[in-house]
Amino acid sequence: MKKRKYITLGSVGAVSLLLVSSTSAYANWGSHIEGGRPGFKSRSWTDQSYTEVTFKGCDMTEPPGVVGESVDIQLYTAGIKIGPPKHFTKCFGASSSTATWTGLPKSIYYFKIEKIDGKSSTIYAMDVDQVSVDTTQAD
Repeated sequence: MKKRKYITLGSVGAVSLLLVSSTSAYANWGSHIEGGRPGFKSRSWTDQSYTEVTFKGCDMTEPPGVVGESVDIQLYTAGIKIGPPKHFTKCFGASSSTATWTGLPKSIYYFKIEKIDGKSSTIYAMDVDQVSVDTTQAD
């Protein structure tokens, strides 16, 4: 009987540890974008002090035949722009583009695609193979 109690308590402890671990990583995430147009809004995350957004594998999908060269993203909280837009160009090549914001108050944040190739027209669309958000300044 005592052995089962310890196993049960150990299992509860492991589940609790898993819940704590997943909660603390809530602000860091990775995804991709398919057919993102100017005005595209990312999912949101909770942050305080520092946010880093990275795009890798950017590719223009519309209009057909147009080769993409840049994308501008803007960080927001509660509909308010944070700083100037960040201009990404390297993600259209073999590298990645990263933007950082520091000194942020504790809030819920998201980014929007503001422009593709310098244009805010929704006739432009793009894919991004890897999008990552990291709120850990220590890396």
